[in-house]
Amino acid sequence: MRTYLTVFFLFLHTFAAPAASASEASALSVLMDTASQGYQAASQKKWDEAIQFFTEAQKIEPLSPVLFLDLGLAHYYKGRPLIAAAWLHAYLEAYPESPKAASVQTLLFELVTKAQSKADALRTKALEVVRHFPQELEADRKQGVNEIALIQALSGDIDTALNLAAEANGASANAAEYQRYLGQNLIAAHNYPEVNILIDSLQDTATRDALLAALGNSQLERNEESYLETTVSRMSPSHAQANLLHIWLLYLTRIMQPEKAEKILKQVTTVKERVNLGQTLIMGYLKKGNTSRAKELAEELLREAKTDPEIEPSYLNTARILTGQGAKVLKEINQTRIEPHDAWRKARELYKLTIVSAWSAQSELAAKSIRQLQEFADLYPSSLTNDYKHMALGYLALDQKAVSDALEEMNALSAGSARNFSIALFWRLLFQDRLEDAHRLIQAANDGKLQSRLLLQLGKTYHELGEEAKAAQIFSQSYQLALTSNAIYVLKDIGVEAANSGFVDLAQEAFQKERVARWVGLAKYWEQDESIADLPDFFEKSGQSDLREIAVPLIQAADSWQQALLFIHGVEAWHEQNR
Repeated sequence: MRTYLTVFFLFLHTFAAPAASASEASALSVLMDTASQGYQAASQKKWDEAIQFFTEAQKIEPLSPVLFLDLGLAHYYKGRPLIAAAWLHAYLEAYPESPKAASVQTLLFELVTKAQSKADALRTKALEVVRHFPQELEADRKQGVNEIALIQALSGDIDTALNLAAEANGASANAAEYQRYLGQNLIAAHNYPEVNILIDSLQDTATRDALLAALGNSQLERNEESYLETTVSRMSPSHAQANLLHIWLLYLTRIMQPEKAEKILKQVTTVKERVNLGQTLIMGYLKKGNTSRAKELAEELLREAKTDPEIEPSYLNTARILTGQGAKVLKEINQTRIEPHDAWRKARELYKLTIVSAWSAQSELAAKSIRQLQEFADLYPSSLTNDYKHMALGYLALDQKAVSDALEEMNALSAGSARNFSIALFWRLLFQDRLEDAHRLIQAANDGKLQSRLLLQLGKTYHELGEEAKAAQIFSQSYQLALTSNAIYVLKDIGVEAANSGFVDLAQEAFQKERVARWVGLAKYWEQDESIADLPDFFEKSGQSDLREIAVPLIQAADSWQQALLFIHGVEAWHEQNR
């Protein structure tokens, strides 16, 4: 067993620096006392107490490698291999030059091997119990074997999964179903290398395209758009590819890259879909202030729409407003019969008319439509109608340099709309070169992760303008916010942008903290999962009065353990790929 006294001295050496203030000295004193109680409990093999004290200490000093090691070892001795592995991975990422690194790596291999053995044992026991269900529980038996087959697929053993499915259903199973299930879970675990190997092995085109579409969606969610072109190119022309192109185009428009999005638009095959997405691009160009290209695209879309008689004029309102048909559009909106539950639709069209006419210098039309929108939202008050009113007023205020008024309108929005609208306002300010106003807007946001990401873009803009001192300051603010708000994916992006901007030290620090944060996040998540943290209690609470009550928690635990192993391998693979 590890000598806890030695570690305690290491702890003292690490954190006993002179405090800069009385409050810091007090916090350090609490930290030392809490950790000391943890070491005392550990020396007496009171692992639950040790974990409790180390956890409290880690809240005070969240990035301490020493505490990662202490928590990992305490969970190891408690018999929790998955949680221990996550904390020990965090330790190695936080302290790669540790003299204990080789020993910890050996222990990690042992822990993952033990965890896989446990997952296999849980799955085997669950299958044994389910197979003993009496005849009157035949439907439950089939369902149980099918669920175990899916868990078997997660281990990568598709052949055994198919045999189990055949046993449950009395017929040959479709391999594609289990391959797709494995692939979706590999993507969720961010194990791109393994999922790409799986995709390359697939013979079924529909399954291959479905997994590539899911992979592309995951890449966009994690702001890994650089990988997406390759993903799309591997797909056959299909509904799945069309959907992914649609999402990609909307993503590019949201991050104010309509020029790149327009190249994606050319790959969309149906006229109606191109017209629909094309109008989204028009809004992107307008937000960037490129009115001339917006008008050109509007005219192109109107001409193309004539080739499809099923496309109604109202489907093209954005393009029509830009090409001088705004008054006609307003008349049609007012002539449309409105039911109270559909009032938001008219509010949306009035909102669109207001901002498109305002951004295309049709001030009289903009004034008329905003007045009608305000009156209509007051007549039919709802979350959606009010949101459209406040967004329109916010855009108008922003363009009139009334930032305080724009922020007031933003704060009047519902939570989801406020977040999206703050992003839209930020980009509009950026393209108007109003960087100080953009910074002010970020400070007014209430979402640390969002603030961190917007600051990252602002820092990148300052760098592009050659204002390196300001860029460094903003990047640092973004980094600190990402740490305090646990914005793991933002940390990775900060590393990329800082490296591209020449801030090498910050980049390395951000990449390291991102790797640490992933493992700490997994450890804390699994600590809350009783089927992983404390199996005996989990089974006891589930009841054992009949075979079903024995089987259900076994299946749930087997699934949890196998899913957790996928995440361990996935994060390991992700870090190796991006190190």
